[in-house]
Amino acid sequence: MNECPGYESVLTGRLCAFLCAVSLVAASIATMGEPCSAGSQAGANVLHSPPTARANGMGRAHVGVVEGADAAWWNPGALGFIESDPSGTVTFRNFGPIQRLSADMLGHLFAAGAARVGEQTAIAGSVLYFNYGRQVATDFSGRVIGDFLPYEVVPTISIGTLVSEKVGIGASLKVIHVFLAPPSVTRYGNDGRATAIALDGGMMVHASEGRVQIGLAFQNAGSGLSFRDDEPADPLPRASS
Repeated sequence: MNECPGYESVLTGRLCAFLCAVSLVAASIATMGEPCSAGSQAGANVLHSPPTARANGMGRAHVGVVEGADAAWWNPGALGFIESDPSGTVTFRNFGPIQRLSADMLGHLFAAGAARVGEQTAIAGSVLYFNYGRQVATDFSGRVIGDFLPYEVVPTISIGTLVSEKVGIGASLKVIHVFLAPPSVTRYGNDGRATAIALDGGMMVHASEGRVQIGLAFQNAGSGLSFRDDEPADPLPRASS
């Protein structure tokens, strides 16, 4: 049987076109039903502050090039391709000198670890933490009635596996917990905390002998954050890329 020298490149081109089409459809689904407005209505600000300096330095265009434990956040479909076992990463930003680092000053923390559980499968766990700095509460007369530390935290578990030598898929389950204020400092004694559950999914494709990587991912498909039973929940900032 004669081999066609251009067959592989044609296949790669068709695969790229197919994945681009899937990405556009996923983006449409992710934003379907969301109102258009100049300001964001989504809750959980921590989800707007993704981890790692490399990813943010690339304008967050990280889904197709992520490798290692931070794939748990950006694209769990890449977990099946991790080479170092185990793999881990920690990044943080603080509000003060490193010599006086404390919970009040630790503004942003991301830690993740991944390990293989077979030749083609890897699992990962991560946590993203963000706080607003210590706040002082006063009553209507200006008298100090207490202080508190608002924070948001997102623990995540992930799994990724190779479905072929060049294609990996994965999923992440995350819990988003937001604490804004204790009941003792709110006007009507409401508890300023809420919890939501969300699902991420992703796929990574290594094409052209590994010279081309294509990543697809969606994030934060799940329930909203409800601080009061008599008010609608704040939606999560869904995204696809």
